[in-house]
Amino acid sequence: MPKRNSGFVLVCVLWVLAILTVLVLGFGRRAYLDARAAGLSLDQAESMAMARGAVKRGMAEIEMRQFVRGILEVWLQNNPAAQLDDVDWFSQLNYMGVYDGREDYAAQFEGIFEDEQCLYIIEDEERRFNINTMPLEILEELDGINFRTISAIEERITEEAQSERPPFMVLEELLTLRGITERAWLGDGTTPGLRDILTVHGDGRININTASPEVLGALPDIDSRVIAGIIEFRAGRDGQLNTEDDRQFRSMQHAEEVLDASPAEMARLNQYCKTESEFFTITGLATRRQGRVQAQSKAICHLLEDELVVIEWRETVSGS
Repeated sequence: MPKRNSGFVLVCVLWVLAILTVLVLGFGRRAYLDARAAGLSLDQAESMAMARGAVKRGMAEIEMRQFVRGILEVWLQNNPAAQLDDVDWFSQLNYMGVYDGREDYAAQFEGIFEDEQCLYIIEDEERRFNINTMPLEILEELDGINFRTISAIEERITEEAQSERPPFMVLEELLTLRGITERAWLGDGTTPGLRDILTVHGDGRININTASPEVLGALPDIDSRVIAGIIEFRAGRDGQLNTEDDRQFRSMQHAEEVLDASPAEMARLNQYCKTESEFFTITGLATRRQGRVQAQSKAICHLLEDELVVIEWRETVSGS
């Protein structure tokens, strides 16, 4: 073969090798990306499944403790002379707070996954005022809300008075009204935002056992001394809220026995407060990839007798 032809063949071979190399690298890159995408999809699916399961676990927690509460109430009725310690009676039945859900998925948190999270949070929707039913006098007492905003809310309520639906279906509708600033909605670190003191669920009364000091402080014609007495009783022996020795009022009659309130103040408390709730938000959170993949499921539930009914469900997953 002439040298000229052999050189041409060599060049062709080199080009073929170069093209094959590019193709192999391209296919390898594609396979790598597909593997990463499949792994990400798997991690997102796992985290979402755990977040959903955490919500279900929270629902079961409420139903179980509600069942136990019913049994104890019947027992007390049949044994009127019996005395139960406030801490034993209520702190064990209080299901608000943050719970570790990893024990329900123990195998999913071994080895490289031991630092991942799975938890559920149970919140009482009726610890806040229902924007659709709260009296104007309470609305005027709230910090972070001005006259312009109050007028806009009142106008919205008046417009919807003739319809069958409530004025606000979701609380975020407040953001569409004039006068609602980001600071008023989110709070500023010292004053809670409107999202923390208002809701669209419940019968209009707040739960005296779960309402924040700021919400209780907005009750009209209630002396600050009475509000302080409510917080002091709930805090228990250590004087700190949200600890193991917290106490709760068994009923509004029990609150009347404990608090140093005048008949007029007690009448106001009975008008605006109660000791049990029917609406709860349960949030499930789960992570994968050292927290870079996060899934959240959130259910708003209505307690009907001893069964929780989901009335709204939201879920999101993010990360890479």
